Amino acid sequence: MTDAKQATPAAALEQQICSAVEPKNEREWWAHREIERLRDRLSVETLALVETLARAERAEAEAARLQAAIEQAPHDKHCVYFEISPANDCDCWKRAALGER
Repeated sequence: MTDAKQATPAAALEQQICSAVEPKNEREWWAHREIERLRDRLSVETLALVETLARAERAEAEAARLQAAIEQAPHDKHCVYFEISPANDCDCWKRAALGER
């Protein structure tokens, strides 16, 4: 009984397809161009993802900073809730931030 033929490893196939010295048929040239196109796209998408994650981290930090500022915001002395409520239960801090006081 003979042993079954082993499949060529993917890395070896890719090396053959991407090699400039290996002769190729039309399908292999297409596969070579497709591999290059997909690698380029993967690089672009990876960079975009890294930039998006960095923006998200900055936004989370800014949100935390703003939340802390809201929690520490004093009541406007003319706020109707001044005597009965913490500052973050009303919107006097918003009006102050918008210059409406």
